[in-house]
Amino acid sequence: MEKNPQENNKSSHGESFTHKFLEGDLTFWVQFGGGGHDGEYMVTIEGFDTMDFYPCNTVASTLKEMIGEEWLVSSRGTRIEIYKKDNYGDRDDQKIEESIKLAVKKNISELNERKNSNSS
Repeated sequence: MEKNPQENNKSSHGESFTHKFLEGDLTFWVQFGGGGHDGEYMVTIEGFDTMDFYPCNTVASTLKEMIGEEWLVSSRGTRIEIYKKDNYGDRDDQKIEESIKLAVKKNISELNERKNSNSS
């Protein structure tokens, strides 16, 4: 996962960050503490139509099963928001990033197929 130093800022919940990772033909962005999402992780997936909610819904559904009851995972259509239910702003960067990577890998065939069919 690449760290984008231009995106590091301080938030009330510590250092914010934006990471980029590639899986198959897809590019994913994971951000913590971005504008308007101070205590949340946000995940976006490049390369899909802005009205195609399937990719985020699919990854979010898998993530919900993986990271446990203490985290709220919400698909907002074009992005996924993740935050600690009981203590907003708590972080576990390693757990969240590893879970996102695993959720993507579990769904990569479907996601790549959908992306390729949409670009045809």
